[in-house]
Amino acid sequence: MENAIATAPTYFPFGNRYDKIDKRYKFSRRTDLRTLGADYPIHENQNIRIYYDDRKVHLHQRRQSKLDSTPSNVERMFPGDSLPDVILLTIFKYMHPLDLINGISMVSKRWNKLSNAPSNYRSVRVVIDGDSVRSGSARAFLQRGAMCIKQLCLDYETEISPGCLADVLPECMPSVTLLDIGFVADIRSNIDALLRCFPNVEILNMEHVAGVDRESVEKIFSRDSFPRLRRFYIGPMWEIRGGAIRKLLSWERRLEVLLIRGISDISFVGIECSPFISTLTELYLHCGFLTQPSYSPIGMLKNLKKLSINSTIGTPGEELLHLKTLCNLEHLHMDCCGQDCDFSPMSIAEFFRLPDENPSDYFPYRLKYLNFSNCYEVNGESVPVIVKSCPDLESLNIRCNEFMGEEAFSLIIKNLKKLRFLDVSEMGEMTCDALRNLSNDDLPQLQFLAIHRTQVSHRILEKLNKKRPKLIITKRMNHFINWSRQDGKTHISKEFDGDVNAVLNDLSEMEGFCCMGRVSRYPWPENAWMYDMGV
Repeated sequence: MENAIATAPTYFPFGNRYDKIDKRYKFSRRTDLRTLGADYPIHENQNIRIYYDDRKVHLHQRRQSKLDSTPSNVERMFPGDSLPDVILLTIFKYMHPLDLINGISMVSKRWNKLSNAPSNYRSVRVVIDGDSVRSGSARAFLQRGAMCIKQLCLDYETEISPGCLADVLPECMPSVTLLDIGFVADIRSNIDALLRCFPNVEILNMEHVAGVDRESVEKIFSRDSFPRLRRFYIGPMWEIRGGAIRKLLSWERRLEVLLIRGISDISFVGIECSPFISTLTELYLHCGFLTQPSYSPIGMLKNLKKLSINSTIGTPGEELLHLKTLCNLEHLHMDCCGQDCDFSPMSIAEFFRLPDENPSDYFPYRLKYLNFSNCYEVNGESVPVIVKSCPDLESLNIRCNEFMGEEAFSLIIKNLKKLRFLDVSEMGEMTCDALRNLSNDDLPQLQFLAIHRTQVSHRILEKLNKKRPKLIITKRMNHFINWSRQDGKTHISKEFDGDVNAVLNDLSEMEGFCCMGRVSRYPWPENAWMYDMGV
């Protein structure tokens, strides 16, 4: 009898999609924008890595490829090289800039010329380092693409002179609507060039810009700067804190998205007079703490659809009720700071309870995505209210809550039928029985499960993954349960050898994954001791 032909293995849950490291960066479509240096890090830049260490660094190496000028080179690829210029240009337009620069441009002189057409480069990251500055290549590239580039990331190395950015930029890049400045050590010597060069920017990420003094604040928030701005991201290295926030609140820009990271002790008193009170739909306050009262002014932003507050330290439970007026809120992210949280189960229950009359006029009528992590008071008193008021939740993060109780936990698992993303990591000594015995009717639409540092064994999760092979499960940092099936036999992999960065970047583009907690960590080398201690 002939030997049976072995079938190729089938890999779960990703197939072969993430087998190889893919360094092709993509500008995110999500509104909680991070710098490309965070999502696709190519430098060990401490100023960024101290805040974003959930992606592995793939160090940038400038390639020294040489043009193959052999006449027969192109003929080996396309006999006669018969494709006309217009066809090649159309093809090149859909290729990634890295493929054009590192591959296509090296084929022949003709292909080099066509691949360097400015119209091919609409979304680019330009590395500003010693080589690109000294050689003039950065300036030449930006000058050549000045009229075509629409999305631009300036990836700036820390070792070079801060002021050289002004020398690299052309006079004007009128087509740029998204500007990601990445990290710049001193904005003071560059601010005039930035304001001149980018008059039509609509999305501006200055989250890791340092040296923002009083004079810089005055220029950034002047009447003529960035007149079309709609989304604005600022960060912890802004030296003038209260003054900058006051200028921001009175700036004549109808902002739709605002992210403030790492700036402590800020107040939103006066926001009721802000030009963007009626236009702001997303507010991210990733700060040390908010000066009270801040929730009352935030409650005046009636068109908010997304609110993210990463610290509730010093916030009494009754302050939550000021957010009940946010009837359009679909996303709510709150890190309640564990034992430092001043919320009570009663205040949380009241916050999530819908009134009998006109419930659509109050939060949480439209809530679909909820991160209420590190809150010990989400328990048997408040969970039933959350489940009743928010039956259509698609994403839920309740990690770091060892006091929830099995009965309350079971209510979530049994009743929230539309959940696609769930993070129940670090639940202490809870056995999470509802997950151990998950039926087909429980969480039928679940796509992603984070369950780090719990009492649920790896074996139980492997069994669940075999039952639901498309479900992505992470049990520990930098790891996803992955396995293969061949000829009826199953093999579970002990490690995940795929591209974690690519997995997370793809997941991040999915509505609702923003609620999930950290599932990976690649710490800055000098801070590695924090990782070893579980910080």
